[in-house]
Amino acid sequence: MPDDKPKVTGPRGLDPIKAGQEHDTFVKAFLLTPNYGKAFLKRNLDPEILEIIDLPTLEIVSVEYPTPFLGKKISDIVYKVNLLSGEGFIFVATEHLSNPNKGAALELLFAIVMQWMRSYADTGSVPSAIGIVLYHSEENWDYDKPIAEIFNFPPELIPRSVNFHPIFVDLAKTEVKDIEYEPVEAAFELTLQVIKSKDKIKKAKVLGESAEIFARNYKKFEFLTFVNYLVRKSGFNPDEIEDIVMPKLSESLTEEFKSAYDELIERGIEQGIEQGIEQGIEQGIEQGIEQGIEKGIEQGRIQTLIEVIEDELRLKFGIEVHKLPVDVNSMEDASKLKAVLDALHRTDSLDEFCKRIAGI
Repeated sequence: MPDDKPKVTGPRGLDPIKAGQEHDTFVKAFLLTPNYGKAFLKRNLDPEILEIIDLPTLEIVSVEYPTPFLGKKISDIVYKVNLLSGEGFIFVATEHLSNPNKGAALELLFAIVMQWMRSYADTGSVPSAIGIVLYHSEENWDYDKPIAEIFNFPPELIPRSVNFHPIFVDLAKTEVKDIEYEPVEAAFELTLQVIKSKDKIKKAKVLGESAEIFARNYKKFEFLTFVNYLVRKSGFNPDEIEDIVMPKLSESLTEEFKSAYDELIERGIEQGIEQGIEQGIEQGIEQGIEQGIEKGIEQGRIQTLIEVIEDELRLKFGIEVHKLPVDVNSMEDASKLKAVLDALHRTDSLDEFCKRIAGI
């Protein structure tokens, strides 16, 4: 489908309001900024490492490459920093996570091995490398330890085994007041710190502070990325997001906010239409295309409603959707899902909510 709207892009062509990649895009928007990368490493690397590297030489060397046997793509950032000795350099592979992941160290190690293979093929040498896990969640992280301890290698084998221990950075414990770079990047870390918080009052307050910083130091790409992240990940409904953000904005930015929100919805519908067209083409008939378009739009709406219900259920009552008396994930009727969401907004106790939805 043609898109005549002017595109706003950030580092390496990132689209700030691309549906389905909002988490990745928001984090990349800052990790792909060299000045932020330098400030981030300066605050989080061990002093012994900082003493041997030439931080101003930092450059971004990789963003994405396939890992087919893992069934995914490693899409975080790899930095290259020269050594002060002038004899080589160091790779810093990063992985950002919002949930505990036992395999994070393995994925980082894989990223480093990929860089080693490239370097060896090009130069015949292998540089030093470290990994960093950038984490933001209230759930406890139990994997800040070497791979051998995570997976219980026999002690006798550890000296001869591949072992690896990435640096762990818990953003929830970062003192934002101590950040030495641009204010908009401090707002980025503030947003990540609270985005998964179950305390909606605290979260609204901090996101309001972030919105005010973004507004005072306005950059269109970063602002649109922030708006997209709130709409898709904050757990607040559109009216609540407006209450959080609007009072912090000037009149011109208020229009920018409304425009960004409208475009987010429109992009989501367009994606549903495109998926429907693809499905119809595979069926090879015109009727299939029309039905595919309708189904694509409807499926997009249904999936969005299910995700909102799941997020709000965790925030409000602290339970997972599969524990409800009705199977929300199998509902294929948007009106029923809207009834569930309405019941969720209108009740203050889990028992009352379950009674309301039992007949849906």
